[in-house]
Amino acid sequence: MEAKDKSDQLFLNRLLDLSRKANAINWITHTDFLDLHQLSLAKSYLNKAGVNYQTYGGYVQAERVMLFMYPTGDFDHPNYEYDNHVMYIRIELPSIISGKNPTHRDYLGALMNLGIERKLIGDLLVDEQGMSMICMATIGTFIMDQIVSIGRNKVSLITISKSDFERINNQSYKHIKGTVASLRLDNILKLGTGLSRQKSVDYIRMGRVFINGKEASQISLTVKVQDIISIRGVGKIRLENIGKPTKKNRISVEIDHYQ
Repeated sequence: MEAKDKSDQLFLNRLLDLSRKANAINWITHTDFLDLHQLSLAKSYLNKAGVNYQTYGGYVQAERVMLFMYPTGDFDHPNYEYDNHVMYIRIELPSIISGKNPTHRDYLGALMNLGIERKLIGDLLVDEQGMSMICMATIGTFIMDQIVSIGRNKVSLITISKSDFERINNQSYKHIKGTVASLRLDNILKLGTGLSRQKSVDYIRMGRVFINGKEASQISLTVKVQDIISIRGVGKIRLENIGKPTKKNRISVEIDHYQ
């Protein structure tokens, strides 16, 4: 995957600087949180350059991740604490809310209004009782002190553990059962997200769809069990199971749509 514009090239230049710094200081360097496009671009670039790296976003299924680069050669790092770079925060809504439940956009907007850059914020998991988030540890205390309301609703903030965050993540999805004509990417997107077929195709062609973190630009790609499909601006789905063909020769599938 090549740089598409000046912004991509500046990003790759920054990666190169971090890689060189890792060698100069003989220690690990890292990026801020990357979006799916940046991650796909970075992996392609670093793999070609032969740079050793590790991604980490706070939990296994993280969509937004940091990228840690290691010095070249025989570098030992078994006890490196990736978790030291992040903080897990829970925003709790009141028992009785004013208006509709806040959306992902509402929570993110409240954070951006504090002057926080998006690259310092990892995944946000929204549910009916509130939102759980991952952020850079350097801004966690600031967020805890500054966020007092989301829209017209007063909220309370607490720090939570990684295990609590993972438990919440495992509960934050809708299980969908249905049938598709084939396991083509556009068919799975349509069923799993509720998007129209044309909208699904448009998102793929716009470079906004990723399978397991890699940009998926072909509508005809076949989706496999446990593939995680992320759609920028829409959400994330996972193909959980493929069943037997129906009498009409359609394929039964089960999909988890993460909220």
